[in-house]
Amino acid sequence: MTKGITRRTILAASAVPAAASLAGLSAAHAQSTSRSEAGGESGAIRADVVICGGGLSGMTAAWRLAQAGKCVAVLEASDRLGGRTFTRRASDGAAFDLGAQYVGPSQTRVLKLAAELGIAVFKGYGPGDGLLDYQGKRFRLPDGAFALDEADLEEFGRVTAAINALAAQVPLDAPQKAPEAKAWDAMTMRTWIGENVRAPLVAAFVELAVTALLGASPDEISVLFFAYYVRHGDSFEMLISTRDGAQDSRFVGGAQQFSQRLAKRLPAGSVHLQSPVSKIVQTASGVEVSAGEISIAADQVIVAMPPGAADRIVFDPPLPTARRELQARSPMGRYMKIIASYDRAFWKDAGLNGEALNLSGYLFGVFDESEPAAGSHALLGFAAADKLIELRALSPAERRARILAEFASFFGEAALTPTAYLEYDWDDDHWVGGGPVICPPPGTLSRVGAALREPVGRIHWAGTEAAPKWTGYLDGAVRAGEAAAKTVIARSGSAAAQASYSRGEKS
Repeated sequence: MTKGITRRTILAASAVPAAASLAGLSAAHAQSTSRSEAGGESGAIRADVVICGGGLSGMTAAWRLAQAGKCVAVLEASDRLGGRTFTRRASDGAAFDLGAQYVGPSQTRVLKLAAELGIAVFKGYGPGDGLLDYQGKRFRLPDGAFALDEADLEEFGRVTAAINALAAQVPLDAPQKAPEAKAWDAMTMRTWIGENVRAPLVAAFVELAVTALLGASPDEISVLFFAYYVRHGDSFEMLISTRDGAQDSRFVGGAQQFSQRLAKRLPAGSVHLQSPVSKIVQTASGVEVSAGEISIAADQVIVAMPPGAADRIVFDPPLPTARRELQARSPMGRYMKIIASYDRAFWKDAGLNGEALNLSGYLFGVFDESEPAAGSHALLGFAAADKLIELRALSPAERRARILAEFASFFGEAALTPTAYLEYDWDDDHWVGGGPVICPPPGTLSRVGAALREPVGRIHWAGTEAAPKWTGYLDGAVRAGEAAAKTVIARSGSAAAQASYSRGEKS
């Protein structure tokens, strides 16, 4: 166990999906029609399936349905496609992901879709030493090494095994059926760490890992939800690893292009931007979806958005109690990505790889965000949870100065003068509301976990939270979209497709 734990494994804990461009599709895109083009002044439209949400999951579902011969209509609230993927062009011309961006070799569905769409993949890490900040002290970590003493290394292996053992008992599709679901859901990860981790450095790292993976502090996350999340990612080591782990590679040109390229494959008029869904009415014969002036009648609907975002929609008849509770108790994590672009990768001059694990400052992790093929050189910083709240209290100028100073403390004064600076606080994204994934408070998942995926008559759920595996990641978004599309296709024209809800209860 401990022999497989390297410096890359530890540093990669902060390279997590930031569960999302000014360069995104505009309303003038060929695949996004105006309301009048879509259906006249009233905006009345007929489709087989409506997809609410134009992120990766929704666009994947739309494409798979179109391939099966279904007429689809995609309603996206924002002025861009992509959801929690957001590829933005900096002032120096370089394109960077301010949202989800990483992929690992075991995330097969998103890799298959990338090959289908002609999107290339490249390794997101390079050679060189990493850095560690612990209690204000800086340590240089030789490539492939891990700067813990043998006792800490042994303790980390024991704790990793314990987390994996918990996760192994949580069913992928039914977290509420874990043998100790209620007890685990009543205990926070901070309590678990306090009771199960002896070494202070290892405890600090596990706390950081929880924050990095979910965008919330350990006292906000239950043991059940964290174990469920680890189960979806195969193992704790897989989630926190760079080489061969969940943060192994990135996509050339950014991750938002998945949604953009999928839109181009749909028939003209299929995608409607700036069209937030306000109401879904379900009857015995179909659904009617309202979004401003647009009204679409369809056989079935896929809601491909975070549960909390779906809570803004009025459902008639009302959703079952468990689903309503899930949506009401699913806040997003608190997450910010910061990218500083430079004219050269000066950290490499010192034999560093641009990676830093930060247990003391505002940023929990720093990574090399360069894209060699594009000639870009950049550093990426992540801030989350309580530290992000502190950063938000600063003025934009002061926040930038503090963050660049933190970069410089690791890599030298050259980090203070970037050619471009980007930051994105996902709480400021009105339609997503945080990132990278939902963080239901303790006591939620054991009661309403089944509602994450269970259809409600003609209403189906997608988005990475509904994934059958790899929830919280790009791969999970693809899997959830494909699963929803498959269910819709299977139910089309069948007796199951006729199931509906009488007002307030399932028929």
